[in-house]
Amino acid sequence: MTGDGPVAGVIAVAAVDDHPLILDSVAGWAGAGGSGIRVAGTAATVAALLAGPGREAHVVLLDLELGDGTTVEQNVAAIIAAGPAVLILSASGRPPAVRAAMRAGALGDVLEHAAAARIRAAITEVAAGRAWISPGLAYVFD
Repeated sequence: MTGDGPVAGVIAVAAVDDHPLILDSVAGWAGAGGSGIRVAGTAATVAALLAGPGREAHVVLLDLELGDGTTVEQNVAAIIAAGPAVLILSASGRPPAVRAAMRAGALGDVLEHAAAARIRAAITEVAAGRAWISPGLAYVFD
């Protein structure tokens, strides 16, 4: 969102993942319980997300490995250039990929198996411009 923060406390989030089940589930848990989070869009690739309404998100949830030939560094750079902040949401938490994503400008990393409330907390922190690292991934930066 080209520097615009959440309006009236509502955080727009988008997701990029090559697993349809993950994308289909985002709307269910992200906005649950009056969280102040709404889903702006989902896509299987960064290019597809940025070509649609996902470009207007405050935070993009990005899988580490999309299977489309892009690297996490390329994907993070493209999202940041469009305006949103990046929060990595992945199953693996592979240390080299997590470090690469953070070096490229992602503000955080959370594992897909984390509780929905924890992922919503990470989204809120990243939307405010603050870093978030899942406790299970903190060792990656020691």
